[in-house]
Amino acid sequence: MYINSIKVKNFRLIKNAVLNLKGDEQELKKDDDKLSLLIGRNNTGKTSFIVLLERFLGSKNPVFQFDDFPLSLREKLLSIDRNTNVENLAISLLLDIKYDVKDNLANVSDFILDLDDKQRSVKIYFEAKILLNPLLKELDKISDRHDDYIKKYLYKFLQTKVYALEDESDLELINQVKLEEQVRDWTTVKNLINIQVIHAKRDVASSESGNKKAVLSRLTSAYYNKKNKLSFDDITAINKSMIDMDASLNELYKSQFKGFLDTAKEFLGLHNLGVISALESEGVVENFSKVIYGKLEEQLPEHLNGLGYMNILYLILQIEIRKLDFEDAPKDINLLIIEEPEAHTHPQMQYVFIDKVKNLVSTIPNLQTLITSHSSHIVNRSDFKSIRYFLKSEGTAKIKDFYRDLNEKYSAEDEKANKDEKANFKFLQQYLTVHSSELFFSEKIIFIEGTTEKLLLPLFINQLDKDNKDTSSYNPISSQNISILEVGANAKAFRHFIDFLQIKTLVITDIDTAIKNGSNYPAAPVKGSLIQVTLVLNII
Repeated sequence: MYINSIKVKNFRLIKNAVLNLKGDEQELKKDDDKLSLLIGRNNTGKTSFIVLLERFLGSKNPVFQFDDFPLSLREKLLSIDRNTNVENLAISLLLDIKYDVKDNLANVSDFILDLDDKQRSVKIYFEAKILLNPLLKELDKISDRHDDYIKKYLYKFLQTKVYALEDESDLELINQVKLEEQVRDWTTVKNLINIQVIHAKRDVASSESGNKKAVLSRLTSAYYNKKNKLSFDDITAINKSMIDMDASLNELYKSQFKGFLDTAKEFLGLHNLGVISALESEGVVENFSKVIYGKLEEQLPEHLNGLGYMNILYLILQIEIRKLDFEDAPKDINLLIIEEPEAHTHPQMQYVFIDKVKNLVSTIPNLQTLITSHSSHIVNRSDFKSIRYFLKSEGTAKIKDFYRDLNEKYSAEDEKANKDEKANFKFLQQYLTVHSSELFFSEKIIFIEGTTEKLLLPLFINQLDKDNKDTSSYNPISSQNISILEVGANAKAFRHFIDFLQIKTLVITDIDTAIKNGSNYPAAPVKGSLIQVTLVLNII
């Protein structure tokens, strides 16, 4: 059983977007299908997507504010009246879940509406919808400043529900009565799906951060307590040591507290008063253990080591804790989300992390993992079929399936063209894998042919910026997040890729000319101007 797709509407930057998590049926058994890499430039909706998933799947009573609605809907919200269609304004999440005959259908049965035994999918719809009549009733009591009231108190008039859908047509206004019959209790979702999120904002800190220095030690305590709760037998040796220590301390306490006990006996007549040791393994691990580096004679506390190591250790501990949580409360679908694991880490460490995390999460049953990243090194190390690209277009976020969408673009109908395009697609995959995946995060691209351009272009750019530094309207080229990549004579292979990313692109190449002579193409003089050496593609 797995989540096949996730559809989001009307949440922050996302007006209407679909994340497809699986490929065709032949791909479903591959381990790579368990992990999806969500990438894109800053402010393209990745965090918004994760936040909405966590709110609907991780809470029984999710709360939304006015600011959670897209900017494009703000005017409609502020001018709401009895003619407003609140269904079109609802924040929603639609899960398409697929299963097979081997799955236990006990938990998913609440969402099965079609009794056809060949049907292998269910749809779960989450919605936060405005209660129109109660809101208008309150607005009628206010003579003015309706906008301020809506901005501040809209959350009180948002009703969250979860439904079982047979088809998306159930959401149409004409089917609202039918839809209300398909309302499900939130516990049905909790029994089916376990979501765990490791956020980008992590509490790792360096030696300069004072009281936050023991984050790893606190996590080891959380890990220990979770493991203690799950399996008492695994820590019997530690508990036995606590009991032995209690016995030793009890003898010492008799002499240490003799004066206090004798005084209590004299003043209050308490003959049975005593002080004993009551060590608990949880308290000892939490308060009197710490993570250190190095051998005993030259050890360092955790906060004196690099943020990169602390970040990776933090992630490993968090994943292990989540793994225990998945084991403690097994669900039909486990969803693990890791935001920006590359923080504070150098490229080689990023390579190691993404390779190791694949192996680590593969040991968790029924797991699907989403990783958001801005790292070209993590992209470089990932299967292209796992990449989902977030793109901001016309003020709203879109989600594109990198491999599937480009594969369709590079598959031309014409047989000869199809052969050339497939060769271009193969080159593109090899180039991005072995050379650079930074194009996914660039704002602009300049493709160059060879070493000469590679040496000269930065000099030209620096000189141009220098010559125009006093021009107020000039935007320095060196500050525009431009990737300059050497691609030889293969710039045409990037044609569909550029369209896919919607990035402004400049191609600088030589003018190579030849005249056909039988089956050969010997070089020939260039006719016309020698100055024309550039080809501009969709650049403004």
